[in-house]
Amino acid sequence: MNAKQIQLMSRCAVTALTLLALTACDPFAKEKAEHAEKTRIECLDKICYGDVAPKFDHLNEALLKLNGQWYLGPKEYFSTGNPVSGFEWWEHKPISRGMKRPPEMQALAVDGKGYDFSIEIFLTGRQSWPTPNVEKPWEARGWEAQFQKLQKDGFKISRQQVRSDLEVVTFVKPDGKPYNTTFYIATKQKNIRGADLPGISCLSVTETCSTGDFWQEDVYTRLRFHIKHAQDWPAIHQEVIRVLNLAKKVQS
Repeated sequence: MNAKQIQLMSRCAVTALTLLALTACDPFAKEKAEHAEKTRIECLDKICYGDVAPKFDHLNEALLKLNGQWYLGPKEYFSTGNPVSGFEWWEHKPISRGMKRPPEMQALAVDGKGYDFSIEIFLTGRQSWPTPNVEKPWEARGWEAQFQKLQKDGFKISRQQVRSDLEVVTFVKPDGKPYNTTFYIATKQKNIRGADLPGISCLSVTETCSTGDFWQEDVYTRLRFHIKHAQDWPAIHQEVIRVLNLAKKVQS
């Protein structure tokens, strides 16, 4: 056993003895500690009791808390205390909260079909990621790696350049049946971070397209919208970046 292993075992022993001592004094110490840590992580991405919030224009601005950092964004796209942003998409163009909907679009919203034209952006701080300790997760293997894995599993790939800025990738399963996910790649753009091309995966069963990107080094964004807008993916991606960049960190 080397010195490093002995040192690690000593640290583990001290931690175990400390926990044992705390438990002896308070039988609920472990549960309290776990609850406190859970609360700490949750409060990194939401406004919690005891927070000292910065002053802001309540009529025009929204206050967000992401990864323990305050952000201010226009109310047209953001809501105070809610780590969600977004806009609407109609006739291949964006519509913000401050714009008037066309009559046909408003009729759909009244009928409860507002999701059909919603572009939803969910923002998440580092501590809520599946792998929070990865230093530069945006450098992980991207869409091409997924395509190669499917091909390795026996799926047949079909790639179609439908426009100069958009490629559509589909697969056929080994049994000859179509794969239920279609991929759309914006070939003339790049993700906010990393070298991968912006892409979405669209599931025919749920009629939903989704993807993710790293807006900040410690803030991940997850995007979701109706599959009917998949062909507009390059334009939607550009608008998503524009909207996100309207939010600014509050300088302490």
